[in-house]
Amino acid sequence: MVNEDAYLLQLTRYIHRNPIEVKKKMVEQLSEYRWSSYSAYINRSEAPEWLFRGKTYQMLGHRYRYKGYFDFVEKGIDEDIKRFYGKGNILSVLGDKHFRTQREEGHDELDIDKLRLALEDKPAIDELIILITKVTKTTKTQLLARSKGKRSNFPRRAFAIYACHRYSRADHKTIANYFGLSHRGSISHLLSRIRNEIAEGLWLDAIKGIEKNLYIVK
Repeated sequence: MVNEDAYLLQLTRYIHRNPIEVKKKMVEQLSEYRWSSYSAYINRSEAPEWLFRGKTYQMLGHRYRYKGYFDFVEKGIDEDIKRFYGKGNILSVLGDKHFRTQREEGHDELDIDKLRLALEDKPAIDELIILITKVTKTTKTQLLARSKGKRSNFPRRAFAIYACHRYSRADHKTIANYFGLSHRGSISHLLSRIRNEIAEGLWLDAIKGIEKNLYIVK
């Protein structure tokens, strides 16, 4: 079990330092290890769409998030983390003394869903849609309504679907049902459309507005 506040950051550091902490180093520089997301965390490679770094930066609380994470990882691995993941797996609970005592006395079982949400920290679709209405200057009713006639609201509705895919923890089926789409396959076409528009410079203010509210953006 992991005490998020005290040890989740150290856990990410342990994972990213693993290629050089083994007996026989896999690489000389951590950013060179191709099977790690570390280079994306320090902005030396493009982050894949599925990689959510915001929670880590938020907990780190550093003004310059990339340099801050680089410096944090360079400091090395915490001793408790070494003991936990080292030979023998000494610790069953990661956290400060008070946290360990509580868990040992309560015999709590690890809730995988809660741990996943703590790592990703992505909002539910209902929470995110409120933010989307603000950045697109529209209403929830307008975003959920199927477009008719000139489809004047279609671009914002399409962007809302993209944003829910990108920033919420909802899957394609959930998003399709939420927006009243007849088939979840319809989402792929809309995602492609919005990605092309973003590449052309559209929706950037809306994206910045969402990310600024979800996690630290400098």
